[in-house]
This record gives sequence, structure tokens and C-alpha cells, in this order.
Amino acid sequence: MSALALKLGTNPRVRVWRQNVGGPVIRDRKGRTLGRFNSGPPVGSADLSGCVCPEGWRLEIETKAASTKHTEAQKSFARNMHECGCVYVLARFDASKSLELNVSDSVDLVMLAIERRANE
Repeated sequence: MSALALKLGTNPRVRVWRQNVGGPVIRDRKGRTLGRFNSGPPVGSADLSGCVCPEGWRLEIETKAASTKHTEAQKSFARNMHECGCVYVLARFDASKSLELNVSDSVDLVMLAIERRANE
């Protein structure tokens, strides 16, 4: 994720940043869980957020390991972003490839999604 954000940051057309979802568990004095404090974006939000320049389109990139499940909340977020005209990409890490090749493939996937959005 960090390597992808750094590589995308070299493209003058893309601005991205890490987006943490969730927050700390709130406990009482006996250690019992009372709930969660969610201080950031909604559950299901993508790992990387940003924008496409100069168009100003919102860019959301969900990164997944080879076997990590794309949750229903994440799928719902993706549909919502598509319906709003945003660019949403699911970038999945392929354990059989090097980090460099995975990053390169993911950058290509992001740029292809941006190109598709431009042609809509």
C-alpha cells in the first residue's frame, strides 16, 4: 500500500493519501468493551483516497492481499463511489510477483480506471 501510494505520487495527475478506517475500542474500568470510537471515514472506505487532477475526480483505491476478502461494506462503498462518478479501484497483491511488479500492475490498473472514467 505504501509503495503504491509513493509510486502514484510521482504522477502529476494523481494525489493520494492513506485513509485509516475504524478507531479504538472503548472499555470500562473492568476492561469490558463498551463500543468503538470511529473517528475517521465510514466502514468500507478504501485504503487510499485522493483525487485525479485537473478533473477533480475523487479516487479510491482498495488494496487487498491475494486471499483477503473484499467485504460487503467495501463492495457497498465501491458501488456508491461508482454511482457518484468517482474512480474506484480494487488492487489485489499477487504473491507470485515481486513488490515492484505488483506496484507497477496496480499503477496500470489505476491509470486504466482513470482513462475509462475520462471516456464515459
